[in-house]
Amino acid sequence: MKTKRYNLFYIIKTQFTYAPFYSGIIILEQIFSGVVPALKVIYTAMFVDISIQILNKEKMVADIVYPLLMLMFLIAYGIMISKIMGFISIKMKNKLRRTYRLYITDNQAQLKYKYFENPATWDLISRVCGSPEDQIMGAFSNILSLVKLIINIVGVMVIFITQVWWAAVIVLAISI
Repeated sequence: MKTKRYNLFYIIKTQFTYAPFYSGIIILEQIFSGVVPALKVIYTAMFVDISIQILNKEKMVADIVYPLLMLMFLIAYGIMISKIMGFISIKMKNKLRRTYRLYITDNQAQLKYKYFENPATWDLISRVCGSPEDQIMGAFSNILSLVKLIINIVGVMVIFITQVWWAAVIVLAISI
């Protein structure tokens, strides 16, 4: 029997094989959610800078509209995205139930009868194959959470490096 290697790429490949549309949406959302904190920092700084320039009569009041609208958009995105992604996750779970679970069930059906007779083997099969869509979705979610965290950290560090390089060195030194 050929042994399979299960790694990060297998999980991502499995998601895209059995639920490509919803997997793509979730990946795009996680990437954008990773960038959002850096964007909030940039637009908040822009808002404060323009506010000070308005007080000094260097800019017009209308100039503050763009950063204010972007901040409002990012805050609204943060509030609404969890509900939207909840619906998408349910749709993806249903799609995986129809496709991935069928694949697992077909593989179970091809097992020899002796594996069903052995209580220890059957117990193992039951535990491993109990809810395969939950297992694969959980692993996929964990991978994307890690990617989102890395994007988040890199975004904030890039802002630090471009604006106050010594603060980035201090944050990096304290973090390690």
